[in-house]
Amino acid sequence: MNKRLSISLIFFICSFAFNFAYGAQIICDTDVSNSQSQLRIESNDDTYAVSKIDLPGGFRLAGQYLPSRTKFKLYVYINSKDRYVLLSAQEFIVNPKACSRSFGDNLVYGEPYERDLFFQCRQICKD
Repeated sequence: MNKRLSISLIFFICSFAFNFAYGAQIICDTDVSNSQSQLRIESNDDTYAVSKIDLPGGFRLAGQYLPSRTKFKLYVYINSKDRYVLLSAQEFIVNPKACSRSFGDNLVYGEPYERDLFFQCRQICKD
C-alpha cells in the first residue's frame, strides 16, 4: 500500500510540474485602424500547429509557442491578391517561470494604403 501511495504521489507531482512549465500561453493584443482583437497561442510542441487570426486591412497574425524548445514564434502576413505574403517573422526565447512577461511593442506597415498593425504579446501562466 505504501509503494502504491508513493507512485501516486510522484505521478501527481510530475503532473503539476508539467502543467506549471507547459501550461502557459501567449496572448497578443492587436490594433488595426482602431479595431482591437486578441490572438491566444496555447503551448504546443507540434511544430505544425499554428494559431492565427485574420485582421482588418488584410493582415494575418500567426504564432506558435513551443515549450520544450522554449521558443515563441510570431509571423505577420499581408493579403496580396490571392495569397498571404510574409511581412515579419520574429522568434523569442521564453522562460516558463517568467509569467506576465511582455515581448515589447511592435508596429508593422503594410501595402497598399500604408496601413499599420500594432501588436503587443505577453506570456501568461495558468494557475
